[in-house]
Amino acid sequence: MSRDPTLLIDESNLKIDSDGRAYYTFTAGDNTKSVKIANRKCIGTTRFSQLMIERGDKPTSYVAPVVVEGSGESTGVFKSLEEMLSGLKSIKLELTDTANSNLWSKIKLTTNGMLREYHRNHIKTEIVESADGIATRISNDTNKKLALINESINGIRRDYQDANRQLTASYQAGIEGLKAQLAHDKLGLQAEIKLSAQGLSQRYDNELKQLSAKITTTSSGTTEAYENKLNDLRAEFTRSNEGMRTVLESRISGLQSTYQATASQISQEIKNREGAVSRVQQSLESYQRRLQDTEKNYSSLTQTVRGLQSDVGDPTGKIQSRFTQLQSQIDQRVTRDGVMSIINQSGDSIKLAIQKAGGINAKMSASEIVSAINLNGYGVRISGERIALDGNTTVNGAFGAKLGEFIKLKADHIIGGTIDANKINVININASSIIGLDANFIKAKIEYAITSLLEGKVIRARNGAMLVDLNSAKMDFNSNAEIVFNNTSNILYRQKMINSYRYGNRNNIGALVFKDGYEGGVQVTLGVVSDKTIDQVKSGAVDWNDDGGYAGIRIRRIAPYSDADGVEIIGDRIIFRHTTKTHVAGTLYWQNTGWLGNWNLGRILQVISNKFRDHGWGAIGDIYNLEAAQDIKPNEFF
Repeated sequence: MSRDPTLLIDESNLKIDSDGRAYYTFTAGDNTKSVKIANRKCIGTTRFSQLMIERGDKPTSYVAPVVVEGSGESTGVFKSLEEMLSGLKSIKLELTDTANSNLWSKIKLTTNGMLREYHRNHIKTEIVESADGIATRISNDTNKKLALINESINGIRRDYQDANRQLTASYQAGIEGLKAQLAHDKLGLQAEIKLSAQGLSQRYDNELKQLSAKITTTSSGTTEAYENKLNDLRAEFTRSNEGMRTVLESRISGLQSTYQATASQISQEIKNREGAVSRVQQSLESYQRRLQDTEKNYSSLTQTVRGLQSDVGDPTGKIQSRFTQLQSQIDQRVTRDGVMSIINQSGDSIKLAIQKAGGINAKMSASEIVSAINLNGYGVRISGERIALDGNTTVNGAFGAKLGEFIKLKADHIIGGTIDANKINVININASSIIGLDANFIKAKIEYAITSLLEGKVIRARNGAMLVDLNSAKMDFNSNAEIVFNNTSNILYRQKMINSYRYGNRNNIGALVFKDGYEGGVQVTLGVVSDKTIDQVKSGAVDWNDDGGYAGIRIRRIAPYSDADGVEIIGDRIIFRHTTKTHVAGTLYWQNTGWLGNWNLGRILQVISNKFRDHGWGAIGDIYNLEAAQDIKPNEFF
């Protein structure tokens, strides 16, 4: 059986019409099908004057092949045959059916690729295929529509146009992402969408209404921007894992508002181009608000759990007021041209003062106070260069004053009678004329005055930081207190003489001592010593442990890496205890890190155990025995 796909056409398989035309109908079975025309029964040369290949099973009118003017080269099937015969480097095929319809097609095949054209009425399709990719163009001349499709190793691009409706659309897809564009030129609308591994971007424009929108989304968050160019309005919204941010702006009015929110705080601001600002900021610790006009005049409020502060002022700072409220104090201040008025209230006092210089942040200074009124538990004090009382004045109780110009008293106005010295105050008197006046008398009067002022009283700090109650021997520290010892030896102690039936009369001192220690370092000692004086304890002239009369702890340090730094626990009996109750969990930790020398905890415990035995303490109980009872009473061995 022959494998040659060639079709042989001769007189035996041709059909001849009445007009003399002969035709043969065949179906190509594969891409390599070819047609061979031969005459096996005639002798001589066979000539074909007209030859045409067309689709369908019925022959149509003959269409002459197109000849390029001036070259004389054949086209259509003949040229294709010539090219095939010249080495099959290219093939061109054209099919037309213009007699019955406006239908034709062209195919051109070369080593570079293939071009296919299809035409029906007003629709035309062109397809170009090559090693680089495939390009397709579809057009419709009637309604002005066009479609372009390109496929390559870089991706796919598609473009669509509708000229009548002024619509366009394009789509691109590749390794880097996707991109789509849509446009409606008649309405002035445009849209663009981009998608990649980095994120998503969207843009929308309306040219007629001057509107635009842009949305960008990445792994960090999303940003949306909207703009009205006609009214100069802009809005921007940002959302991310850190929080949110919103900006609204009107370029015509110059106003802009900003809102931000994170896990730690919320802030909001409104401002204009002239410099006016309204700002609010809130966090877990504080709340702040500030208002400012175009001339930089401002008012602000700051609030925390400890209190609040409000300020109102001008940009120069010459005119300013402040209100401060704390738990134990309220302070009001107003400054004008370097002079400040102050109203200060605390739990036990009210102070009113006029002060020069210093500004709004200045502390109350006696040297700068012009006049003041001080009200507290002891009374009222009015101070000033001049004090005037207008109207009737009534004084109930004792009244003392430096008379001066207050009362002008002439001796010749006193006629007879007796003046009780206990009921008058005398000024401008010659002390040398007073009989019986001596230094002891003056000293006694001063001591009496001071004693009467302090005896049985409570001394309080003006800001409430400290209180001393003399009646109850009580000191309260209501702030971060400090007790500073600046000398060599300092002591807080309790001393007691005891009468013991075992040891007789003994003087015991329990003390906390801060003093200079070894090599100029600092030493802290907390303990109880017997048969010593306070001076001996303070001076450090004797070692507290030289005769076994001391029990306590001694800590000394010279430098970070000094070999003399140490902690000593001293006592005839030392117990490390968590609790005195049985079966209650407790832990004793030994840390061996940081020791330069070798040591063995087991050996240390064995030595302690042996020492207990050597001193005959076993009679007290097997306290070194692991099986012994653990309910030792707190004072059993002391």
